[in-house]
Amino acid sequence: MIDIHHPKTVLEDIKDEIEISWSYFIQLFFASIIAVLGLLTNSTAVVIGAMLISPIFWPILGLSIGIITTKDKVLQKASFMLVTSILITLALGYVITLLTPMDQTNTEILARTNPTILDLFIALASSIIGILALFNKKLSSSAAGVAISIALLPPLATAGIGIAFWDLNIFLRAFILFMANVSAIVVIGVITLYLLKIRPSRQADKKRAKVGIAISTVFFILISGLLSIYSFSSIQESRTRQSIIETLTDQVTQIHPEAELENIKINFSATNEPIVVESTLLLPEQVFLTLDKESELTKALVEQTNQPVKLKFNILNTLLLRQNDENQESIAKIEQFTKDKILNLNNKIIIDNISSNFDNEDFVQVDITLRSSSENFLTIEDKNSIQNDLSSLIQKNVNLSIAFIPFQRLQDQSREEVLQQSISNYFKDNLNLISPNILVQSINVIQIVDVDNNQALDDISDVNIEKDPQYSAEVILLSPDNEKLTDTQKNSLISNIRRDIDKNIQLKIKTISYTQ
Repeated sequence: MIDIHHPKTVLEDIKDEIEISWSYFIQLFFASIIAVLGLLTNSTAVVIGAMLISPIFWPILGLSIGIITTKDKVLQKASFMLVTSILITLALGYVITLLTPMDQTNTEILARTNPTILDLFIALASSIIGILALFNKKLSSSAAGVAISIALLPPLATAGIGIAFWDLNIFLRAFILFMANVSAIVVIGVITLYLLKIRPSRQADKKRAKVGIAISTVFFILISGLLSIYSFSSIQESRTRQSIIETLTDQVTQIHPEAELENIKINFSATNEPIVVESTLLLPEQVFLTLDKESELTKALVEQTNQPVKLKFNILNTLLLRQNDENQESIAKIEQFTKDKILNLNNKIIIDNISSNFDNEDFVQVDITLRSSSENFLTIEDKNSIQNDLSSLIQKNVNLSIAFIPFQRLQDQSREEVLQQSISNYFKDNLNLISPNILVQSINVIQIVDVDNNQALDDISDVNIEKDPQYSAEVILLSPDNEKLTDTQKNSLISNIRRDIDKNIQLKIKTISYTQ
């Protein structure tokens, strides 16, 4: 036999819960604060905690009682409490968001901004259990689970966050999700109470009840229609997302067969706003994303989606990223050991570049580029000694290749001049890959004053190997108006110069435009 609470007793309990009191608003106030902070910090546990203590379920259920019983005072109290609760939660979401440094969406926020018709079905099922739990003693133990399922407070708090972000899309979608839950509770509440024979007896009250039921049903149908539209939009976005990923992947492999994309993020903004596509682009060394190719990528995506598209790439060097952990550790050992060995043999030699290739299983190829004068060089015996020591260090056969860039009188040439020449050669080799119309106008390298000694170290022979002096360089480029370097390309050039020439150099790239 089902153990059921008497309907009149339950009604009295519900009426007590919708009494306008400070305790209700204090509970709502702190539950809203917890919900907003949980959403902003992307904490699921905190959001669930806010759901459990939120009292906003009761005034919504009060609307059902007011509609089916035609009790004006109950309906007025419930309406007042619900409207006030909505305003308080929206205001707290707005104010707290402005007071915190959080200014970006996250998974918890986005989870409340994508309502579909499925959310309405979830709300209906949750409402049935929630209302039956009030009348059935055995179901009462599931109240906590019902509070989590109905999830009234988080979407309402998300709507307040959307106001703070000045994002109408977040506000509308989250608020519609909240209203979907409200309409589901009201409709299910009315039906449940009617089946439990809680209904007006007088003819006039019956007519009023029918009007209330009709209004709540129409509202429920309108919400269902909106969620159906959002469901269709969600399906369209999913198809567009897949199309963008496939097209982008195909286009990127045309730049280079080994080029790859990682962490693709696609943001669908408001109508007529471009779709923002962000991704990490992995390119092999010495391969660049030219302005022409970037335009081709964008054009291909626009043709595929029939919408404006904005690309944002973070370009990284794949050869460094693809090394496995063992090889990465060996590369670090090779570079440090080789630098120490060469400088111990002759500290007048400048190390331009050290690269290691582990592609061959039989041996490791190590290539070194050095700058030296006719008076400062390494002998064949030195080269063989370094090669043998490297083989012992990494426990693999090493084939060492050393190339020299000669200087007639290195001792008469300052470090600034060496760096300037190296940077100039680098730009000559690599700018042409981006655009043959971008030229180097000037390169100025200066040494940064050593703060400890309060003076510049001018003589390269006096440099302490353990603490090299610091240099800054300013490169001024001439480029046509329609072929400017992007920030991504500038950062890639600076990163590669620091890797290949001087890891500590402070480099600035300025561009002067001209009309062709």
